[in-house]
Amino acid sequence: MNIKGLKMYQVKEKGFSFIETLLCVTIIAIIMRIPLFKIDFAENIAYKVVVDEIYQGIRQARERALASNKSIKIKRTDEGVRFIFDNEIYQEISVPSNIEVLFKNQEQTSTIRELEFSSNFSSVKAGTVYIKNINTSEQIRITIRPVSGKITLYN
Repeated sequence: MNIKGLKMYQVKEKGFSFIETLLCVTIIAIIMRIPLFKIDFAENIAYKVVVDEIYQGIRQARERALASNKSIKIKRTDEGVRFIFDNEIYQEISVPSNIEVLFKNQEQTSTIRELEFSSNFSSVKAGTVYIKNINTSEQIRITIRPVSGKITLYN
């Protein structure tokens, strides 16, 4: 059947439609965000691990000082935190560059370089350990009370 007088219009497609372009840009944006999310997640996990290692190290230092009748020093260094028993390093915790560790005296007025547990807790060099994630500004503190040597973790 031949229809005369009707012309078939052909639409010539050139390029992509707006919706196709928008969809491609959205997919690319989602794909680009995935590695950034993984990096943030990994840094947050590393921060939590460092906090836990320092907290557990301080608790173990207190128990070791009590059990051995000798004092244990906890020193802050540029690389991390050292636990010293009988003038020898028995544990060292490395801290990544995006994490800052500060020791402050019990009055919170000045930064100090070491804390100490004695065998009977009567001469504990008490203070607070501040652990800060520089990228997220998240900060956790661990306080060591004088005399009792009680250790408290604050989120």
